[in-house]
Amino acid sequence: MVALLDEAMQTFADKPAFRAFGQMLTYADVDRQSAAFAAWLQHKLGVKKGDRIAVMCPNFIAFPIACLGILRAGAIGGER
Repeated sequence: MVALLDEAMQTFADKPAFRAFGQMLTYADVDRQSAAFAAWLQHKLGVKKGDRIAVMCPNFIAFPIACLGILRAGAIGGER
């Protein structure tokens, strides 16, 4: 799944990916921010492959960044 999303983010880097509450993120924005979030999860919180993480912001523009970051970190996310 991550490889498929990585390819889409490279192909459509300058295109809008998400819009919410007057904000817009391009695919490149999502790529960069989700990679940074994944690194933070792994290095600051010690998240490892298979760990479970609850996501509690489903209606915010940060939701797709969090979900992809969780996948990139090798963890499993779920909406709460």
